[in-house]
Amino acid sequence: MPKLQIEAAVGFSDDFATDDHKTRLNILLENCSGRLSVENHLDSPRSRHIFMVDATALGYDEPYNLSEEQIVRLFLIAGSLLNSRYYLTSFQSLSLTSAFIPDEAVPDVKVNIGKHQLSMTDSVTISDHLGTCIISNYSIDCEKFFQIVEKLLRFQIFLIDCRSIVELNIIEAFKSYNEAFTSTDQIACYRSMYSALEKATNSDKDRKKDVFDKKVVDLTGMEQIKINELRKFYNRLKHPLINLKQLAFLKSSKTNIGPMLRELKMATDLVLLSKIS
Repeated sequence: MPKLQIEAAVGFSDDFATDDHKTRLNILLENCSGRLSVENHLDSPRSRHIFMVDATALGYDEPYNLSEEQIVRLFLIAGSLLNSRYYLTSFQSLSLTSAFIPDEAVPDVKVNIGKHQLSMTDSVTISDHLGTCIISNYSIDCEKFFQIVEKLLRFQIFLIDCRSIVELNIIEAFKSYNEAFTSTDQIACYRSMYSALEKATNSDKDRKKDVFDKKVVDLTGMEQIKINELRKFYNRLKHPLINLKQLAFLKSSKTNIGPMLRELKMATDLVLLSKIS
């Protein structure tokens, strides 16, 4: 069983890490049956995670024959689609880091995220003279993870030849989704994430305003008022301000961008998954 070692960082959609506001995630795995393992490491400003994964399950061999870089990108996308709060990105957003490992026993999960003992639902914030650090636990169900991987493989998100317009629009949506996670600030992340939502939702037909909102609601089950707020904030970022009311809305939304970005990621995750199911 060929294995691939992938080094990645985890971002918090509602809490962007900075030098003085760090994030730490302790990843635990369930139902993996040797297909996936993880080592959690302290780093700055985000925690670093080394995954060991069965490359065959990620399309390394027939019938997909993905390259090493494509496997890594597929892994990061699948991991990001699992949870609205967290997303996987290449470590420090600099370059993809991976390596094929010779066949051997898959190592046990190692956790060295720090001395803090948390339940799976806990999230704590620690402050000192150097800034703050948010520490959370996150459990990944490997069955769900590999189900998403299989959907991505069947859709063939890296294949652009002989595709329909609808399929090409969905592929472009995944590109924008990936771009969102390489952003260094929340505004840029929001722009790219909303672009992914828009491209995926409108992959088959161009929709605007309330018609667009209702389609997102149909695909996600989320409240229309939330989808409407997400769209209005994106429009304020994209278009010039016309009056003081729009300026007030923009300022208010920027102060609340963390929770809004998490809602936006949830909507985008659900729409993308609906398009490849």
